[in-house]
Amino acid sequence: MGVEMDMPYGLNEVWGYKETREHMAELIDLFAYDKKFATEKLITVRHVASQEPGFHEAFSSMFPHSRQSSTDNLSFPNEKIKKIKHKTLLVHGREDKVVPVFLCPSKLIKVVN
Repeated sequence: MGVEMDMPYGLNEVWGYKETREHMAELIDLFAYDKKFATEKLITVRHVASQEPGFHEAFSSMFPHSRQSSTDNLSFPNEKIKKIKHKTLLVHGREDKVVPVFLCPSKLIKVVN
């Protein structure tokens, strides 16, 4: 994750996958920048793959409720980010709907280099 933040809607949807084809279609829509790639075939293939025995149990066990605590565990406290002294390249998808870039700018100015 990188920075402390409230659980974004998109990430909560991904981590809370509901095992339905309809929810998989919503997730594919979240992930696909170019909607021409969000085909019915892709939705079906990904949904079928997610139905493999044990998949959902394994996936959902990685992100239990409260998912906010999982986000917190994957984040660095602001105090640690402020201590970064090396030149730093931060990369984030401008059109990211899972963890939107607008959630991060206030944290970026805390990195010195």
